[in-house]
Amino acid sequence: SGAEDDYSAYGSSAHFYNKATWGSNQALDFNISANINDQLYLGFTATGYNVYNKSSMLYSEDLITFNGIADGYYNLTNYGSLKGNAFDAKFGALVRPVVGSNFKIGLTLATPTYYDLTYRNESWMRTYDNQFGNNSIRYRDDYDYKVRTPWRLGVSVGNTFFDRLALDAEYEFADYSACSVSYGDDYDDWFGSKDKALNKQIDKYLKCTHTLKVGAELM
Repeated sequence: SGAEDDYSAYGSSAHFYNKATWGSNQALDFNISANINDQLYLGFTATGYNVYNKSSMLYSEDLITFNGIADGYYNLTNYGSLKGNAFDAKFGALVRPVVGSNFKIGLTLATPTYYDLTYRNESWMRTYDNQFGNNSIRYRDDYDYKVRTPWRLGVSVGNTFFDRLALDAEYEFADYSACSVSYGDDYDDWFGSKDKALNKQIDKYLKCTHTLKVGAELM
């Protein structure tokens, strides 16, 4: 971007803004399952996450004097990074209570995902050849915090009719007001110093969710 014909910001004749973000949330799963007499199926999944996200922002202005004469410019650069790890676990069971029938009852339980994160912000402001002189000011700070998502509980039922029609219904419950943000300390890794203000907002605006899914397949 650059100067436009109708740009009239006080004290500047042109500006430039650019921002980019990139990153990933990688997951590594460990799974184990068991089959007991084709009547009871059990499953367990443990997942570890690697969080990596970065952002970069540049804003600059060409400055002018009260008389409209070019008087240097300044740049403001912002670098941000979010890094950390997380883990959770999921349990599942599928029961066929009637021998010889395809009728199934399922139960799933997912633990909260526990995030241990560090956000780093670095700001750099530079002025060139103007009434402020040639200056460079840098600031960097790290912010460590932890996030806990809610437990999730699910139940499902399914059956096959006439060996051609499969029907399934699933229900999941999660209480997002139970999410929590805290800061690590020497006493408790996950439930130490609470962010009371933010957790109060979470409790106010995030509520329980009920998810129902119904499916059918004709073979």
